[in-house]
Amino acid sequence: MSEVKGLDFEEYVQWRKDLEDAVKIENDLIILGPQGFYDIEISSCNTYEKILGWAFHLSEKTWMTTDVLRYFIRVACQASDIKVPSV
Repeated sequence: MSEVKGLDFEEYVQWRKDLEDAVKIENDLIILGPQGFYDIEISSCNTYEKILGWAFHLSEKTWMTTDVLRYFIRVACQASDIKVPSV
């Protein structure tokens, strides 16, 4: 479940900034973590299948949160010009 529910506006702005700090694009890489401790080539996220593979891999990391994983999927889709899936 997302951590955004129940936040006031200022808390939401900080939550969003934290996500943007946790998942960034630099050159041809998606950088994860505020200190940039994990990087993924955008070219390895250019299909739904590859993004799903990365999401599965990243979900096993103890430092990964649901919100950051969801934001990673959105960033990876946008960086590869892929429509973000919805149900």
